[in-house]
Amino acid sequence: IPLLPICQRIINSQPKFGEYIFYGIHGDPITASVLKKLYLRLRKITGIETITNHVARHTFATRLLEAGVDEKAISTLLGHSSTAFTMDQYVEAQTKHLKTSIYQMCFK
Repeated sequence: IPLLPICQRIINSQPKFGEYIFYGIHGDPITASVLKKLYLRLRKITGIETITNHVARHTFATRLLEAGVDEKAISTLLGHSSTAFTMDQYVEAQTKHLKTSIYQMCFK
């Protein structure tokens, strides 16, 4: 995954415990159970019951499309071989974005 230079610098400045990028406070790799606990805490704090890795992927894909990123690039970033699959399964058309798109089309 291509990273912005600032992200690469942040990652490179972190202590290395092994082959992974992210580790817990005790130096253990971040596991699925650690992420699940994190999501449970986030859900409790925010009241949003749908916070998951999968939802984050959908949001990421949607925001990339809204920012004008090419559909093939989005599909590649998500690790999909089919652009159609990515667009059908991962990208949500947000009402605000749809309104902006119509406005842009009408008032170019």
